[in-house]
Amino acid sequence: NLNGTNLSRITDNSENYFSNPELFQNGTKLIFSKEGYISPDKYGEIYSSNIDGTNKVKLTNFPSEGSCYTATVNPNNTLIAYSCRINSISDQIYTMSLDGSNKQILTTNNTLYKSNPKYSNNGNKIVFNGSVATTFNKHSEIFIMDSNGSNITQLTNYSTNGTLGTASREPIFSNDGTQIYFVSDES
Repeated sequence: NLNGTNLSRITDNSENYFSNPELFQNGTKLIFSKEGYISPDKYGEIYSSNIDGTNKVKLTNFPSEGSCYTATVNPNNTLIAYSCRINSISDQIYTMSLDGSNKQILTTNNTLYKSNPKYSNNGNKIVFNGSVATTFNKHSEIFIMDSNGSNITQLTNYSTNGTLGTASREPIFSNDGTQIYFVSDES
């Protein structure tokens, strides 16, 4: 409940870290990341389930499909966009069908670590954060692209000693789709 009563656990393994839950199909389904460790590496998988945790389905397959996380469902409830790292290559944005089939890579720039994809309300765009190299160190910026992976555009451009610090991340579209909100290490 909104007041914190009647808590209900829907995951079943305290040895793993669950993150990035998102409701879809009118609130009847849940998608989330399950992260764990196989010494010395961290890995992640994408799962879906009913809202009560039943009918859990593993949608990705570590290690053959890499370490996957930060999944989001498009407004039409037909595709999942997510981040994945395969063979220690920098993280890319992928899509797949709701059942885990038809996996497609949207981004291919191996010098940019990409995560936290979110669809626009009409499903035509995806916003995400990407870490880029600078002469000072790596920092994260906000990017937008068409939902098919084309027309990638960097939206923020803050230096490590600039106004907003070193990280802009976790972008989302406003409800009306006219603005993008994100977290920043503002100094």
